[in-house]
Formats: sequence, structure tokens, C-alpha cells
Amino acid sequence: MTNRNDAPVTRHEIGSGRMLTMVRTLPADETLHYLACSFNVTAAREFAADYQVDQADITGWFGIGSTVHVTEQEVNQADLTVPLVFIHLINPHTDENAGPMLVSGWAAVHRAEREQVIVLPVVMLNEEQSRSVLTRWDGPTS
Repeated sequence: MTNRNDAPVTRHEIGSGRMLTMVRTLPADETLHYLACSFNVTAAREFAADYQVDQADITGWFGIGSTVHVTEQEVNQADLTVPLVFIHLINPHTDENAGPMLVSGWAAVHRAEREQVIVLPVVMLNEEQSRSVLTRWDGPTS
């Protein structure tokens, strides 16, 4: 299966009949599709470049990481020194903040779990930037 850019599209069952769709578009336009949302990963990484990097315990993301498919090659090549990029997941209809969402660095999460690395570098975008990288919301409207 391919998308409009003839890039590979993969779909993965993540339980209860829900599907996770990962789309690798042109290198300059990477998108993460997760449940009812889509995120512009490229823009998130560009914003993150201007942030101070913090260190955080990421073990809470290990279980969630199993819902995001990455290839073994991506896991092996994941650089654990590159910051994970988080956004505030904000409902565009209610302005409710549902909490943090990892939009860049899933392969590093898989590798960290495999190698039992607890702390990784992280960046959390501000709410305005978080809203701008959310490109699709099919979640609750109220």
C-alpha cells in the first residue's frame, strides 16, 4: 500500500479493532498517524531544535511503545542521544489538554526498553507549537 507520495503505508492492529497507521512520506514531510490523530513529525523536530534538552525517565512509555510499529533496523539505528519530542495533546474542539504525546523517537523508546535504559533526552513543545503539529483530530468533539 502507498500514499499519495508513493511512500509505503503500513497498518498495524493494536487491539480492540483499532488500527495504527504509519506513513513514511517524503523525507521532508514525515507524519505519524496514531489512533484518531495525525502529527507533522518534521515540524515537531524543527521546533524542538530551539529548545533546551531535559532528561526524563521514559519507562512509562515502554508499554505504549508496543502500540507503535517500528522496524528492527530502525530500533538498531536509533540514536539514544537524540531527544524524544513530546507535544501537549490538545483537543482542538474543547482546548482540553489530554497530556503528553510522543511524536518523534518511538524507535529510541523501543531500543531503550530493550537495553534497559531508563532516562533519555527529551523536549516538550509549548502548547501553541503542539497545536500546530496536530494535523488531524478525529477524537471527541466535546
